[in-house]
Amino acid sequence: VRCAPGFRAQDDDPDALYTASVSCLATCALEAALTCSRVRCNMTEFPPDDTEFLTASYDRQLFFSDQAILQCSPGFTPTAAGVEGACSADVLIAECKGTGLVEFAAGNGTCRPVSCPAPFDQYATVDVASNVSSYGAVANVTCAAGYRASPFGMAFASCGDSGRGAAYFPSCSANCLFGNDVQCLPVTCNMSTLRVGLNGVFGAFNESALFGFQERVNVTCDAGFRYASADRGAPRGGILTCTESCGFDVACQNVQCNTSHLPPGNATAASTLLAFYRDALRINCDAGYVVASGSTTDPLQSSTWYMAACGADGDMDRQ
Repeated sequence: VRCAPGFRAQDDDPDALYTASVSCLATCALEAALTCSRVRCNMTEFPPDDTEFLTASYDRQLFFSDQAILQCSPGFTPTAAGVEGACSADVLIAECKGTGLVEFAAGNGTCRPVSCPAPFDQYATVDVASNVSSYGAVANVTCAAGYRASPFGMAFASCGDSGRGAAYFPSCSANCLFGNDVQCLPVTCNMSTLRVGLNGVFGAFNESALFGFQERVNVTCDAGFRYASADRGAPRGGILTCTESCGFDVACQNVQCNTSHLPPGNATAASTLLAFYRDALRINCDAGYVVASGSTTDPLQSSTWYMAACGADGDMDRQ
């Protein structure tokens, strides 16, 4: 008997013979059964180190024409020649051949290491060893000023939210991408909180929406305050911008009063002459002098000192 390709006579060893012969006995029977068995493939080096069975393990044994479905091990991907690192979800088909070897079907069977292009975040700088990183590599993504690492699906970040820093660290995953559920988002200014102590009034803005980084709003400072300056000649109105620290870039400041005319002659000031809105200075008359009151300087009707208060207009007014 001569066995067909993929079969061996009397044995499944691929090194066994294709042919066998037996004698016909006087009893009209063969001296032994003639059989052709399917070749048993050598599984010593199968599957390769970078692959694993996707289906049942076949008891780690394949026979002629048996097929196995495999996938690349974590960190590897099936790729076409010349497409280094490109990811694919394709499975691998292997078949036991008549030679006793397991071979992958034409066009597949090559698993290459996963590589990931550098992650991109338009509001961040990315630090990786090279433009393409290997499986498991970690990138250092640092958010730009005014931005914080926050979950996808949100519109803004908040300076007060715990766990949201200025950087995040995605890793190169099995799908050839830096897997991450975080992105850099602009911080917000809490307008309700910032309104307290503003010493001014906001202009019109959308109070039902979050007020984000670099957004601007008009402000009119209260009486006795000036926009971004203590100069009595500065304007009361201006523009506030939300900064990276979740506050405004400038503030309404107390007016600094003009004290150049103090103290008057024959008097001294009880303290420094630096005065801001609502501050008061005590002016003491020199010995032998009293505060002029109305048209009289009668010492029985006059005091030897008076208070000068810093008014909203920047003038020192006698109290």
